[in-house]
Amino acid sequence: MAEAEPRGDAPLTGTPAAASSQGPTVQTGGDFPAGFATSSFGDGAVVPGADGTGPEGWVIKGNPRSMLFHTPKSPSYSRTRAEVWFRDEAAATAAGFTNALDRKKKGEEA
Repeated sequence: MAEAEPRGDAPLTGTPAAASSQGPTVQTGGDFPAGFATSSFGDGAVVPGADGTGPEGWVIKGNPRSMLFHTPKSPSYSRTRAEVWFRDEAAATAAGFTNALDRKKKGEEA
């Protein structure tokens, strides 16, 4: 005999679908200027504009390939190609990026 379909206020049973099958997470919250879209790195992050610039006042940029974020204090800040802009260091850290100035230099690991 087949199991009856739940009706009314009956609780749903079974295993929920995996998060990966639900499609991309919709980013909500956080203000972003016209012409910018929220990025996949969460609240406090936007993808760069067509010219590579970030929103006015946002001075932290990251590169998902290296998972490093750069601030104006970083020596390579001006040469860094931003693929995502962060509002602040906390937002970059929450997205899994690390400060480019904190990475270990080759040969220092011991």
